[in-house]
Amino acid sequence: MISERRDGRCAGLRSPSISSVTASPLLPMAHSAHRSASHLCHHLSTGYCSPMPESKARRPAHRPSRRFQLIEAAVELFAVKPVDLVTIAEIVRQAGMTPAAFYYHFPSREDLLQEFVTQFAEDWTHQAERLWSDAQSADDVLAVVQRLLDWANEHRMKASVYFVNSRGASVAVEEIRQNATSRTSAAAAAAICRATGREPGASTSLEGLSLVTVIESALRAELSLDAAYRTLGPQHFRDEVHEQCARVINVLYRVA
Repeated sequence: MISERRDGRCAGLRSPSISSVTASPLLPMAHSAHRSASHLCHHLSTGYCSPMPESKARRPAHRPSRRFQLIEAAVELFAVKPVDLVTIAEIVRQAGMTPAAFYYHFPSREDLLQEFVTQFAEDWTHQAERLWSDAQSADDVLAVVQRLLDWANEHRMKASVYFVNSRGASVAVEEIRQNATSRTSAAAAAAICRATGREPGASTSLEGLSLVTVIESALRAELSLDAAYRTLGPQHFRDEVHEQCARVINVLYRVA
């Protein structure tokens, strides 16, 4: 039986000696843990930490913009029938998407059309301004007319939507188109001034607009294959356009 001694310790139980504690197999583990904790505190206090290995993030697969795909699909449909007859269901089917994907990018069909018209108007205007800026003579001015007709035919599908099938689609679309016409007319007027040596004014502005009007009317006839174009044929039709523009130039020379 274990009896309690006066010093509070139990008789029969021996206190562990220093040698027995030192020989304990747990002591090295305790020292190791203490050293690790000390190192951790040091790193935290100095603000230094070992760099973590960088994870190799997978790069997303490259794919065309879905917004762009929707516009392209819509243009393919707009080119073959009036814009107001094309439904959103047809557009997403053509693009291989869902209606949810369409509405994620565009609030409506009209907004999609407006974005396309804005893009094409900018491309068309940039091309016209660049060509008109290089024209220095009457022959150059007439050559630009033919080059603009050729450029539009090289982009026939988009040009058909812009010049033919989207006409009158909305007030916003017409404002974009009118702004493009104003810019191309101004560039044409500047070319006319250089070709004739005249000062810019109301008359040259009107004549620049006349040239652009002839070009746009000719494009609508070519792209829609209207009766006049079919009757004359491609070559004779272009000759007629050239003569109309030449008459504008001839009037300018008589005035000058």
